[in-house]
Amino acid sequence: MSWQPSQLASNSQSKLSINFSDGQNVAGSSGDTQLNADVRYDLTVLDKNGTKVAEKNNLLAVNGTDVQAISFPADDTYEIVVNITGINRQGETLDESRNGIATGIVVVPEYPSGFTPIIVASGLAVIMLLVGLPAFSLRRTN
Repeated sequence: MSWQPSQLASNSQSKLSINFSDGQNVAGSSGDTQLNADVRYDLTVLDKNGTKVAEKNNLLAVNGTDVQAISFPADDTYEIVVNITGINRQGETLDESRNGIATGIVVVPEYPSGFTPIIVASGLAVIMLLVGLPAFSLRRTN
């Protein structure tokens, strides 16, 4: 999954790009897991209280790729739920043997990119000095 723009903002349209891969059928020595099939799925966005913010059903990722527009109502943390309902390979019946649910978390930042981690790192450094906790490293993931 990837987002456009990379700096998400509330009350503005974002584009979620989804690329499904095939972990069962690895092709070649490069580990390529390109999925040469269409994926049927549902997409749900939940807020931190579990309330549905967005729901899109019966979506189709052609050749395993799709883009969906999503608007987040506030700067907050959201759960993304992708429910795979079937895989269509050309000339075959709908494969429902690998259906399942994948979840992930997305944070719509309240501050400009890079600003929040500095505040968090500074706050943790002050706490470590006051409490005497052992040092550790922070890692930011996108």
